[in-house]
Amino acid sequence: MDDKDKINRLRKKLYSRNSNIQNQRRHGLRPNRSSVEKEWSNQGNKKVVRKKNKLSLLRPFLVISILFFIGSILFGSFYFFGGKNVVSSNKVEIKIQGPTAIGGGNKLGLQISIVNKNSSTLELADLIVKYPKGTRSSDNLGKELLRFRDSLGNILPGERVKRNISAILFGEENTQKEIVVTVEYRVAGSNAIFFAEKKYQLTISSSPVSISVRSFSEVISGQKIDFSIVVSSNSSTDVENLVLKVVYPFGFSFTESNPKPEFSDSIWEIGDLRPEEEKTIHITGTMTGQDNEERTFRFAVGVRDEFDVKKLATTFVASTRGVTIERPFISTDLTLNDKREDLYIFNSGERIQGEIAWKNNLTEVVSDAQIEVHLSGVSVDESSILVERGFYNSVTDTIRWGKDTLPDFIKLNPSQAGIIKFSFKTKNISALGLKNPEVVVDVTVRGKRENENNVPEEIESVLTRNIRIISDLSLIPRLLYNTGPLSNRGPIPPVIEKETIYTVVWTVTNTANHVSGVKVVGILPSYARWIGNFSPNNSDISFNPNSNQIIWNVGEVSQGVGSSLSPKEVAFQIGFTPSLSQVGETPVLVHTQTVTGFDQFTETQISNEVLPLNIQIKSETGLPSGYDRVSK
Repeated sequence: MDDKDKINRLRKKLYSRNSNIQNQRRHGLRPNRSSVEKEWSNQGNKKVVRKKNKLSLLRPFLVISILFFIGSILFGSFYFFGGKNVVSSNKVEIKIQGPTAIGGGNKLGLQISIVNKNSSTLELADLIVKYPKGTRSSDNLGKELLRFRDSLGNILPGERVKRNISAILFGEENTQKEIVVTVEYRVAGSNAIFFAEKKYQLTISSSPVSISVRSFSEVISGQKIDFSIVVSSNSSTDVENLVLKVVYPFGFSFTESNPKPEFSDSIWEIGDLRPEEEKTIHITGTMTGQDNEERTFRFAVGVRDEFDVKKLATTFVASTRGVTIERPFISTDLTLNDKREDLYIFNSGERIQGEIAWKNNLTEVVSDAQIEVHLSGVSVDESSILVERGFYNSVTDTIRWGKDTLPDFIKLNPSQAGIIKFSFKTKNISALGLKNPEVVVDVTVRGKRENENNVPEEIESVLTRNIRIISDLSLIPRLLYNTGPLSNRGPIPPVIEKETIYTVVWTVTNTANHVSGVKVVGILPSYARWIGNFSPNNSDISFNPNSNQIIWNVGEVSQGVGSSLSPKEVAFQIGFTPSLSQVGETPVLVHTQTVTGFDQFTETQISNEVLPLNIQIKSETGLPSGYDRVSK
């Protein structure tokens, strides 16, 4: 019986009327006595025994260990640096004999002498020579030589080993070059590699090539400037794989060069130069800027970096040329269609309105002034040229204003100004078969002034602007039923609530410039549906049901596609189910048809939209009367 049952039984007895509770015998309490002394007793002095500290026992061993460690260091230092039978790198003597200066591109010969002043043998010794960047092998100029290694074998105590090495160093004139000579070796009983090193410095006294830049030191803003760069060989051997790099200042616009640049209008491949041979490069461009601004052109000749064609791995010679921009005697400000730009972009057949604002900037009178505009380019429509108070000479393609057409040009007073106007159109290039059509507008101002000796002096300034014509990228849509690469079906004319399937053909043509990223997009109305059949099968054409757009990714379209080359073309089917509300109408099958692309020559985005395509079939014959209207 557990305690819980006992408690329940006791509770029943306590609260029961009939329970007979008997008195139980209780145990009495007994005192617990303890004997405690009432005062301190004299126990005497007890001896306290302390435990012996273990650290005091280890202290002698710790001192001995420290002394042993210090002794090991001293012995090792003596062994490696001052011992009688040890090897020290300080006792490996390296002597280098050679010139302190040498012409770039000339053969450098060095005599290297290694003496082992140690009492032990230098085992498996190697001679390592590290050359500066741009060094070439003396046996093969086409091979770059940055590191040379030669085995010396074992070098006995007191033994002297000599080696003769050669290389061809390149660099700019008066630059310092450093050659690092290292002797690697091993010692008996060790796997470690030790080395001794010595550096040798010399000066490149002359460059293997020289560069001479000739040009005007002053130029009028907007005027052409010519540079003649002459690269000559100063080397007694052939200098190979030379490259000229030019860095242009802000405001310079490259026009042309002879020979043509190899990369980005700033890199020319010169190739190999024999001793005393020279090559010339001519560069032409225009400079624009503010009065009295100085611009710096930078020219460098060297060897191309094999990892980056825009950089030189080694520069042999560098030169700078400063050009100051002067204010023209008679300033001219040309705008075309109210735009002031260095390069204009216009559409084929567009009329171009030209306006020239002129001003005498001198403090003296200019007499016999004249302004000429020369239009060059086969895309100029000569019959469209209009001149205000001037004369157009079709023989020279020049518009001229002078004292015979403008009395003010007899004598221009200081600060006198005026405006002259002209206009012309570009030809429709679709029928010309031109590639990258361009019009060059040259504005030349001439006049006379008296110099300090009262002698008439001819003055002249030139302004040049270029016009590039956008290519005619065209989309030609047409509808087919009886012909074409796909089979169609359904009633003709279309009947309400019955589907007729047509074939839509998109044809893309292009005239003058290469166009990339060409895409055609058309939108279907709600009552037409995309069938999913198209030809050719490999065409990149798709349908977006969310926007009802048909998208044809044409890609690259070359110049002459559709004339000298076959056009780009795709055919696809759409279904048309007319409604009762369209009876008697000619519904549209394809809304908003647009062709887009990027003109690579003009660097502009092209976008041309054509009219919606309805159910009229204009390219087929023999169709029933009323075929193009919905019937019941």
